[in-house]
Amino acid sequence: ASNRGCPDPVSQVMNQHKTPTCAAAELKLVSDWFENHPMTAVGAFEAKTHLPKLLEQVRQGASFTITRHGHPIAELIPVRRSDEEQVRAAIEALKSFQRLHRLDGLSVREMIEDGRRN
Repeated sequence: ASNRGCPDPVSQVMNQHKTPTCAAAELKLVSDWFENHPMTAVGAFEAKTHLPKLLEQVRQGASFTITRHGHPIAELIPVRRSDEEQVRAAIEALKSFQRLHRLDGLSVREMIEDGRRN
């Protein structure tokens, strides 16, 4: 799927130029990923019996929903190791954005109301 020339999500945060078009493109990319990587349902007994094989598949990117009597009870998904780094980068990007962009006395509420009128 194409993101129509938008920067990747990390670049968007770091460069503070995420537009509605890019946000929509990013949402489409995430949606497409989930459509192409569905979670396979696995019964609890089967998961217990074949756990080493399931873990190897998860290590390679697969995801599983573990069920008991047909009802989902857990998800077996890959670890997202870069979450902490991404969170720290996003916080720094927001702090940087805040230092560079001021409201010049306007409140967020005033800007929202002005946007609704126009």
